[in-house]
This record gives sequence, structure tokens and C-alpha cells, in this order.
Amino acid sequence: MTAATENWTIATTADAARARALLARLAADAGVPTAGRARFLAALG
Repeated sequence: MTAATENWTIATTADAARARALLARLAADAGVPTAGRARFLAALG
């Protein structure tokens, strides 16, 4: 069974900030080292 996907539209700078914060939390919870998280978030812009 395939789960339905949910697509987010990033329309504002506030949306982008929320997305970056979410990705930072997910990476931290996954045990990604601090330097790796910083590189990843910098690559997002």
C-alpha cells in the first residue's frame, strides 16, 4: 500500500525559515554531526 504524499509550497520567507528549522531538528534527531548539519543547511541557502 502506498501512502499519500503531502507537498508543501514554500511561498514566503517565514515558510522557508520554518522548513529550515524542521530540517535542522530532523537532522539533529538523526544524529548528524553539527558540522554536517551546518553544511547541509548552508547548501539550502
